[in-house]
Amino acid sequence: MGQYPKKRYPLSSTDEAVLRQAIFDTLSRFIGKREGKVNNSAPWITEINTYWGLPKTSHYCASSLAFGHAKNGVI
Repeated sequence: MGQYPKKRYPLSSTDEAVLRQAIFDTLSRFIGKREGKVNNSAPWITEINTYWGLPKTSHYCASSLAFGHAKNGVI
């Protein structure tokens, strides 16, 4: 079996605050963006969906939140 890094539980409030801020900072560049002329056709949605191997114009509600977490090492 592979070796997994040992996780620290529970996170301290400082660690959690830093993580939350990092996720917010990652996703904040999408604030105010539009979906495109056709539903979910904007390049920023394509970036999120292709990261997860989804079709370009898939719904991005959950995948965008997971994207922010994954970019910060949570997933």
